Amino acid sequence: MPHRSSLLHRGRLILLRRPKKLTIILIVIAALFLSIQLVQIFNTNSDYAKGLKTFHNEQTNNGPSGKIDEKEREMLEHEEIRNRLYQAKKAPELAAEAEKNSPSSPSDNNNIQEVDNHGSPLRKYKLGEAGQADDDDPAEEDHNVPLDKFLQQVLRVLITGKPKTGFELTVPSLEKPDNKYKLYPRKYGSNGVVNIAAHDNRPGVPILSEEFLGQCLTMPSEIFQDLQTSHFYVTKWLPQEYPEDVYKGEGIVMVGGGRFSWFVLIAVENLRSTGSKLPVEVLIPSEDEYEEYLCEELLPSLNAKCVILTRRLPFLKKFTSILGGYQYKSLALLSSSFEKVLMLDADNLAVENPDPLFNSDPFKSYGMILWPDYWKRVTHPDFYKLATFHLGSKRVRYIQDDLTPPKLYTTGEEDPVKDVPLHDREGAIPDLTTESGQIMVNKRNHMRSLLLSLYYNLYGPHQYYPLFSQGTAGEGDKETFLAAATYYKEPVYRVKKICDTLGYWMEDPHKFIGVGMIQHDPVIDYKNTREYQKYVEGRIKDSKDLQGLWESISEDPEHSFNSFIDKDQKPRFYHCNFPKLDPVDLKNRNKLVDENGKEERLYTSNELDFDFEMKQWLIMRKYFCDGDLDLKYYTDNDVKTTEYCDFIDERIEFLKSN
Repeated sequence: MPHRSSLLHRGRLILLRRPKKLTIILIVIAALFLSIQLVQIFNTNSDYAKGLKTFHNEQTNNGPSGKIDEKEREMLEHEEIRNRLYQAKKAPELAAEAEKNSPSSPSDNNNIQEVDNHGSPLRKYKLGEAGQADDDDPAEEDHNVPLDKFLQQVLRVLITGKPKTGFELTVPSLEKPDNKYKLYPRKYGSNGVVNIAAHDNRPGVPILSEEFLGQCLTMPSEIFQDLQTSHFYVTKWLPQEYPEDVYKGEGIVMVGGGRFSWFVLIAVENLRSTGSKLPVEVLIPSEDEYEEYLCEELLPSLNAKCVILTRRLPFLKKFTSILGGYQYKSLALLSSSFEKVLMLDADNLAVENPDPLFNSDPFKSYGMILWPDYWKRVTHPDFYKLATFHLGSKRVRYIQDDLTPPKLYTTGEEDPVKDVPLHDREGAIPDLTTESGQIMVNKRNHMRSLLLSLYYNLYGPHQYYPLFSQGTAGEGDKETFLAAATYYKEPVYRVKKICDTLGYWMEDPHKFIGVGMIQHDPVIDYKNTREYQKYVEGRIKDSKDLQGLWESISEDPEHSFNSFIDKDQKPRFYHCNFPKLDPVDLKNRNKLVDENGKEERLYTSNELDFDFEMKQWLIMRKYFCDGDLDLKYYTDNDVKTTEYCDFIDERIEFLKSN
């Protein structure tokens, strides 16, 4: 028998003499290796789908009972959709991404030492490859390629996790014909729709407990299980960090387009009159809404620029059918070039320079500031179950007061389900509801919240808005930002000072007519909370009777929580939302007179040291009468703005004498 070394030598000679055979052998080996990789990818996806099934089996006892087989099929379908979204990639790229995004990947060194609402470490998923923009898109100056790729990845996850069910809209004409949801009518239990103001402590006002709020909007088991699956999928697969150098600096963002382009112009004028120097970006949702005169002449002179959403993010052209007004605020925050952002509604006017807020507490310490609405929170208890929040049984705050130690106003014997307001409990979204006409956020430490809020808004009208607000006043995007931040346990400074109301008093009948909202200074608010906290700590230290201390503090007109919070406060923003400051609409709909036909000043509750209302009409005169204002919103409706100059001048004369 030939020696082994002799056989190896002969083999090498054969391969050297027959290179074609060597090439064929190598190709066969490569094909076998690729086949093995594809099998591993299939097994990874299959295991993930099984994981979704297991999670669902474990969680169904949290919500209404229902058939499980249909939900298992839907979870597998979610994974099938995900596979189709990725199938255009080459096998090695897909294998690399599967390895990077696999929750069990040993090579992922980006885990952060935090715990999510599932009790597991929060993972910073590495970014996968994203699709490219359309080939026929021209190179645009505003096209942010890294951001475009990043948000494509985000939207891919959100669309894969699309719910299949939802509630019918309260205004059927707003429904989109292509949503393809299985819709259920809104039905209410014994407690119906409940609007309770923050200050309403009259006898008989119900405790908004878990038990009470669970008997408002009725939650079909099909919607519960569908949203449970969707929420789990999205929160596990959304990217948790963004590429470096995508965002830079500080700035202010608004959404324009259509009628709102006029309001943006007023808002930027007001900003600059306060002394604000920060750059402003105005998001224009589509090229059809681009205003050449506004964007190329007027705004640049005010250090503001228009950003067309579909130019900065060309891939969004494919998704215009599923994007609308409720999503634009989230998209404006995510697509703006600034890392630290003040987001303002177009009809929300700054009355004090906002620039110093970026370099002051609470923004420096918290990274997000939200302002309150008038109302107490009524979020459905089933939202917390389907999103797997960890709700504690302890009461940790008294409405917006999270500074007074709970031992002063609790006995420890309260039934958490019946006797404690749900949103005063540990882990719940805190009171009060949010007024989202202004939002401050640092994207670097709140990106997860912004991405999850985009999900809540993308599937808001049919799914999450009804759960957050249960049909109460202002149902819309306003609760999505705090809900997302609470889910991820990211810090948010909630301004404690309740918003005040802009308006005027009618003489007969004697009643107040509200026309807008006043939001206050968070820096002063933060200072006041620290002073109140020190005061309460001192009282506790000196008190021998804690049982009566809460009553003593809360009824003291000079040292109660609200008296501290109100101290030295001043307005920051006037949200002029009803009516809006459009002279064409104000004239044609006769909005400047009361129900008796008497012309009124709209803003008699003004707290400023200048005539706010006069200032707005002078701005209107500047743009309407110093030349015809060439905005599509007016020209498309055959409005010649100079024809309103007499009306504007008459209003200015009225304000001078009243």
